[in-house]
Amino acid sequence: MGQAGASTEQAELMDQVTGISRWIAMEQVTESVMREIAKSIASVQALTWEVIGSQTWESAGVRNRENEMESNRVSDRDIEMKSVTEKSRYRHEATQVFPRIHSLPLTS
Repeated sequence: MGQAGASTEQAELMDQVTGISRWIAMEQVTESVMREIAKSIASVQALTWEVIGSQTWESAGVRNRENEMESNRVSDRDIEMKSVTEKSRYRHEATQVFPRIHSLPLTS
């Protein structure tokens, strides 16, 4: 029974080693698969953020152009208003000055 017991013990040890080896191999495969999944998720997230980022930059550029155009329109309106205001002031001054000129005695 000595040899038979030893071979049974060896067989059990071999089964344990094989089981442990299989478990280690499965863990390695699982880790490898998880790494690949994580890489894929990161790639998709990066692409998503790239698209969101470019849309954000695009819309920011559009907003900047729109703001600049509005600013130019406001500036044009300000210039027009200043021009109208100056014309009104000149007219007012002219109406104040011309009656005085007409009221001056004519010298001959």
